[in-house]
Amino acid sequence: MPKVSVIIPAYNCGNLIERTILSVCNQTFKDWELIIVDDGSTDKTKEVVLSFQKKDSRIKYFFQNNSGAPAKPKNVGILNAMGEYIAFLDHDDEWAPKKLEKQMSVFEKTDNKNLGLVVSEAMIVSEIDGSRKEYKIPNVSNHILALLERNYIFCSSGVMVKKEVFFYVGFFDENFRFGDDWDMWVRISKNFSFSFIYEPLYNFYRHPLTMTSKTKNDIKIRDYEYGLLKHFDLYKIHPKQFSNRLLAMGRICYIAGAKKKGIKFFLKSILVNPLNWRSYVNLCFSLLGPYFYRTFVNLRRNN
Repeated sequence: MPKVSVIIPAYNCGNLIERTILSVCNQTFKDWELIIVDDGSTDKTKEVVLSFQKKDSRIKYFFQNNSGAPAKPKNVGILNAMGEYIAFLDHDDEWAPKKLEKQMSVFEKTDNKNLGLVVSEAMIVSEIDGSRKEYKIPNVSNHILALLERNYIFCSSGVMVKKEVFFYVGFFDENFRFGDDWDMWVRISKNFSFSFIYEPLYNFYRHPLTMTSKTKNDIKIRDYEYGLLKHFDLYKIHPKQFSNRLLAMGRICYIAGAKKKGIKFFLKSILVNPLNWRSYVNLCFSLLGPYFYRTFVNLRRNN
């Protein structure tokens, strides 16, 4: 049986997935299987994958009706995985050749039997202008508290997990559209430890938006609200993180044009943690109107 099962959830990526598959085939660590779960593609995804499968028996292809989100194909991949470890790769991302080797080395050399997840940093690459920016993992002393505020792990393409972890914490929550990764890392952090490789071992490609910003923000807010309810047992005992999460939701709402909803989240953030000065600043600028708020947001980004 293979040591590592690589899972790629795929959807209408026929023009991108060749690069992704090649980055798996070019790994220095060779004891892997590649499971590609096609979530109802209508383009040439299947043809591209089958062309690789003919050359390499380690590649497996599964097709399912479109689920509308990556959680279900990930779960199908886990259920069909034979490896002791599972690594995820988005259908448009690309691994560095030593990605699996370096993560396996961490698992094999550790004395920590509770180690459940190893994650690396990323190189963010723009498909528009080719610019590159390194995503650095912040220094984190408490994984749960950090994750309650934001998904600092960034992307599942940098993650390797012991398969047994999923049978302990459960599979990806298919009620999320975008937030299934974050939810999974929160659940894992409750029971297992993390290890970090402080170098970029994959390229995360940014593409032109395939949906409107408003639609994407609406889905984000829905995921945030669902996540707050799901993990409310944690948020209610960690008001600082709860307040910062509400603040983030307010920013997304206001920028997306849902000004009243955004202001309500800023107020809730203050109620949860009256010492959160950032919430007061955001509230003040939001009350001045969209022009002033966008100017404030742009100044923050540039600094």
